[in-house]
Amino acid sequence: MRMRPVGKPSQEVIEYVERCEKLLRTRAGAGIRSWLLERGLDDEVLTSNRVGADPGRRFLPRPTGLPSGWPAAVYPALDPSGNVTYFQARFLNPGAAGQKYDNPARLLATNPSLAWTQPVGAKSSNGPLIVTEGIPDALIAAKAGMRSVGLLGSAAPSQHVADQLANAVSRDADQSPGVVVCFDADQSGRAGAARLAELLQERGIRTANVEPPEGMDITDWASGSTHWTDQLLGTAAARIDSDLTRSAHDCEMDVDFGP
Repeated sequence: MRMRPVGKPSQEVIEYVERCEKLLRTRAGAGIRSWLLERGLDDEVLTSNRVGADPGRRFLPRPTGLPSGWPAAVYPALDPSGNVTYFQARFLNPGAAGQKYDNPARLLATNPSLAWTQPVGAKSSNGPLIVTEGIPDALIAAKAGMRSVGLLGSAAPSQHVADQLANAVSRDADQSPGVVVCFDADQSGRAGAARLAELLQERGIRTANVEPPEGMDITDWASGSTHWTDQLLGTAAARIDSDLTRSAHDCEMDVDFGP
């Protein structure tokens, strides 16, 4: 096993992702591709975001430290430039595999906490950055032309995650209307979203916390409504505008005009 540069994934991880990309377009990966299409991810967003298929060891031998070999959809975690930093393998049959997701061993790659996407389509815009709970929901947002990033684990968004997001938004300050946090509409999703929104607001980032309908995630929301993007962005814009108005009012109240 080759040594990896500090902060970078090993060559084994990069090669695994590349091979899975190719396998998604073969007969061996056809079932996994159909599974992804059924979940609302079309070929354009799959290709742009380097999503792949792991049909198992028969088709894809791998070194120790990579997923065990059950058929899986492979979601790469990309950096803002589209380079592979990590991946998550989502098993099609979690019961047989004994788990829903698997990742590369720490020796091969470090979890970057954030997985950036490449938005697609003519409708791609410079709207708000959508932060989702996981890569699949971020891909649904990217398919809709929205800039998006998936948080790899929502239970306790960290100061480091908030710093990364704040820095990314600050670089696009002239174009970005802010950040929209949209996690799953369940107890853990609400707690993680509230914490992340708080951390971003502490950093001066215009942030709206928008929740999908009860019990849903973005993927569910998109599959059940053709207007979900209008609902998401409309609610977010109203909340960001409301916060800006409130902040301006508070500043006016704080001004001391003297005697």
